[in-house]
Amino acid sequence: VFLSLCLLSAVAHAAEDARVTFLSKQLSGAKDPRVRAQTVLLLGQTGSESAVPHLCTALKDGESLVRSAAASALGELR
Repeated sequence: VFLSLCLLSAVAHAAEDARVTFLSKQLSGAKDPRVRAQTVLLLGQTGSESAVPHLCTALKDGESLVRSAAASALGELR
C-alpha cells in the first residue's frame, strides 16, 4: 500500500511538472497580453512551487494585465 501511494505521488508530481513546463513555454511564446494573463492564472492554479519563478518573471511584464494576473496567481499558490 505504501509503495502504491509513493508511486501515485510521483506520478502526480510528474504531471504537475509537465503542466508547468507546458504553460511556461506557452507564456514565453505568447505575444497577446490576454493570452499571457490567462496562462499566468493557469500557472497559479497548478499549485506547483515550480511555477513561482515564471510567475515572478511575469510580474515584470510590460502589460499591467499580465502583472496583475501574476500577482493574483502568486496569491493563489500558498
